[in-house]
Amino acid sequence: MSRKDREARGGLSATGTAYDAANATGSRGRPSAAGIPRLALTPAEAAAAIGISEDHFNRHVRGELRLVRRGRKVIVAIDELERWLDTSAARTLEERR
Repeated sequence: MSRKDREARGGLSATGTAYDAANATGSRGRPSAAGIPRLALTPAEAAAAIGISEDHFNRHVRGELRLVRRGRKVIVAIDELERWLDTSAARTLEERR
């Protein structure tokens, strides 16, 4: 699914990045509390951004993503989450044919 398709379905911000539609957090296009654009999300934010529970994210999605780990902190780059969405959508469409 292209960025344009996700944007049309409401899954992207105006800048073309994924975000949590419920409270508009975690978007690279939306500034954080300090006014700095977000480049990565926590796993909980990433799950919310793609509309699934954190438990489902941890069981079915997290293993397919490249994560950044520093100490106990784990983050998911927004570009990585978008890559996963694109490849998962493409794979699903190919399986149906």
